[in-house]
Amino acid sequence: MPTTTPMTSPMPNGARPAEVDARRVRPDEVRSGVDHPSAPTTELMLVDVATGRYRPGDVIDVEAVVRELGTSRAEVRRAIDVLCRIGVLLRPPFGGVAVVGLHPLSTVTLLRRLGGAIESALTLGPLLEQLPEPQPQPTLADAYGLVMPADVERLVELARPLLTTFEPDEAARLEREVLDPLSVFASTAALRVHGSTPALGDDVRGRIVDLIESAAHYGDWRAIPGLVADHAIAFAPDLP
Repeated sequence: MPTTTPMTSPMPNGARPAEVDARRVRPDEVRSGVDHPSAPTTELMLVDVATGRYRPGDVIDVEAVVRELGTSRAEVRRAIDVLCRIGVLLRPPFGGVAVVGLHPLSTVTLLRRLGGAIESALTLGPLLEQLPEPQPQPTLADAYGLVMPADVERLVELARPLLTTFEPDEAARLEREVLDPLSVFASTAALRVHGSTPALGDDVRGRIVDLIESAAHYGDWRAIPGLVADHAIAFAPDLP
């Protein structure tokens, strides 16, 4: 898949094209050794935003994306719609170009959304006892050679069985709009590229996930939402 054509272009009204930044991950670094000839457009664009191929303020050039990915305008527009719902792209209320609007707290927002989904699933109470034990499963980050911090990886692993309690369409939406973006935006590469360092270290965050896992194991469902919220706070970057 060609990766040299820029997906952004100069635009009026203060928007700007992509600029070279030493912190940014080159497209070939993200996709090296991984062949994605039929990967969804949403997936590819999500990874490009997470790994710094676009910066906040960059404008998405639909025609350039169509040429680079060999896809259709309709598919690119659908991908933009999803990324706007996730909150990493911004678009004027009455249409127009989509601009990268990644905020330093985007990953924390995704963690909180995951916490909200978990809290909703926990209302099922006794039915949760019938869920299978959490098992490692490939994530979107894995598909692109990105590595999540161990605590986030375990949290996603613990959450997956709970999300199966939703109707199939809602479970698929949560996978697409919460788990997938969380796996790439919380990756070590994305955190480095965007200069986002969690407020608390791996050991503290890991202990919080230990408590979540213990609560799930012993059926202490009421404790889990608060612990997930604590983890989101621990993962939040220190902002000036």
